[in-house]
Amino acid sequence: MEEQAYFDLIKKAGFEKIRIVARHSLGPTELEEMASCPGPEFAPRPEKEDLAAVQGTVTSIKFTAAKPLSRR
Repeated sequence: MEEQAYFDLIKKAGFEKIRIVARHSLGPTELEEMASCPGPEFAPRPEKEDLAAVQGTVTSIKFTAAKPLSRR
């Protein structure tokens, strides 16, 4: 999912004061582990070419946000 679309969903859910804490591009090992989750017995390991094609395009983003209390 594109980053802007992701944060648009977060805002639509009522969160505000969104602050990005960290960004981390997933490396080959992390991509392979994620692609074969929950494990190789359930999901086949991805082809090396497929991993190479997405390397550098998948990022983990940690953020904080606040959701105001609803007023009744």
